[in-house]
Amino acid sequence: MNRLSLNQYRLMRRRFYFLCLLSLFVVSCSTQPAGIGTRVLICCPAGQYQTFSVSTGDMPAFLGPIMVSNFAVAFASHGLDLQEDGADLAVVLRYEQENLSLDEASDDFDERIATGNSLRFLAKIVIEVRETGAEPIIWSGQLHRIHDVGPGEYMHTGRASVALLEAFTTALKTFPWSSAK
Repeated sequence: MNRLSLNQYRLMRRRFYFLCLLSLFVVSCSTQPAGIGTRVLICCPAGQYQTFSVSTGDMPAFLGPIMVSNFAVAFASHGLDLQEDGADLAVVLRYEQENLSLDEASDDFDERIATGNSLRFLAKIVIEVRETGAEPIIWSGQLHRIHDVGPGEYMHTGRASVALLEAFTTALKTFPWSSAK
């Protein structure tokens, strides 16, 4: 019968703890869809709502349609119906950007293959929900992601759309479900 020595047992136990710690780290890093973070800023309206409308403010034209469509699908999953006129709730999606790029210094030996500079920034989509015709915000949240964009890059289709839908769904988890459906 093979018995483990005390040192072998300690080594196995250390490896087991290391694997557990590594697993927790990997799982925690993979919980945000495609690196899109979410945050609730104002929570938990008390009323019961059945319909909503969505508009954009300060949103680049190429982002508006993908943001509105993904938000509408995520919000509709709460039992609310998209309705342009006479909706119970008015939702505004706003875009904010924080530049994280450093100015690049060049010298006489600088040779670039691609023209243009890379851009690094924090993009935020701020979600503001109000009762239609009312001023106070009853629920607010945001999506945020750091972007590293090189010359000629564009990605707001396909995988990005799926990740945005998942992020909107995650952000809206604290919004109460409609009892209408």
